[in-house]
Amino acid sequence: MPIVDEDTLKTLRNAVESPSDYSSGEERNELRAALDLAASQITAHVFHFEMKTRMMLRRKLNKTPANDIPEEYKELISIHQQIARD
Repeated sequence: MPIVDEDTLKTLRNAVESPSDYSSGEERNELRAALDLAASQITAHVFHFEMKTRMMLRRKLNKTPANDIPEEYKELISIHQQIARD
């Protein structure tokens, strides 16, 4: 079973393939919602915690000690933590 649902992935793929189509208006809002939904689904899968806002996710990632991060996600999350510190 995929971590992110197919409709959300479709929106994200479409935005990558045609970014100018998602730069404003309804499409931009659709992309923003897809990003929030994907982040929430990934957070639930990795941390078993439902993210209500992006700030909650950022706070959770920045406070999580490395030994509490599942091994298969450590590299990705450490990149995020490094970006947040810079």
